[in-house]
Amino acid sequence: MKKVFQIQLYLNILIAIIILISYHTVKDWIYLGVLVAAVLVSKNKRVSQLINTVLIPMIFIEQVRDLGNILMQHLSKLTILIFWIYALVTVIVLIPVTIVEYGKIKKPIWRLIASVWMINVVIMYCHLLTLKNVNPDGFLMSLNKSGLVYALAILVYVYFAVKSWGYEFYFNLPTFKGKKLQLLSFILIFGLAIWISFFEVFSEFAQRWQELFWNWDFS
Repeated sequence: MKKVFQIQLYLNILIAIIILISYHTVKDWIYLGVLVAAVLVSKNKRVSQLINTVLIPMIFIEQVRDLGNILMQHLSKLTILIFWIYALVTVIVLIPVTIVEYGKIKKPIWRLIASVWMINVVIMYCHLLTLKNVNPDGFLMSLNKSGLVYALAILVYVYFAVKSWGYEFYFNLPTFKGKKLQLLSFILIFGLAIWISFFEVFSEFAQRWQELFWNWDFS
């Protein structure tokens, strides 16, 4: 995975140059400088890890969005395909840096701080993709605005970070005795969680009592 991360750094330097040709912003010049510095100081473990944990994830995930916007501007007929490629890459782009750099963090307090940084600053505050050539009321626009792509990126980060740190997840909620009753209780709890999510959103727009609880107007 370390080699994959190194290849990713070189690839993102190329992407940074492409973005600079289109945008010419100070931020993108800074991002290019950080990527080059990350390559040059790779043998200095402390400096390298600091750059790779604090700055590189932010650059990676923002460059995926910026490149997606550029491709959509020049290849508007392929907007749908570009969106799905963007979504897939956004979800998996942080896996190498998570395993290689975040996996090295030993102290629990630094693991917590690193996770708060990754989730709240790097992922949650990243701007959404700009969609101009799709139906504003369509599924693709709604999916983009929902932030589901970044939510999946967070889920993937948490999984690989926790796995790299040697923690394990166990579904051992002892609700009832017997595997069948425990499975049934899990399904009921999971289903209720989904229902509450829809209820929380659609309850504000309900015109009739049926629309409050189940007959939601997805249009």
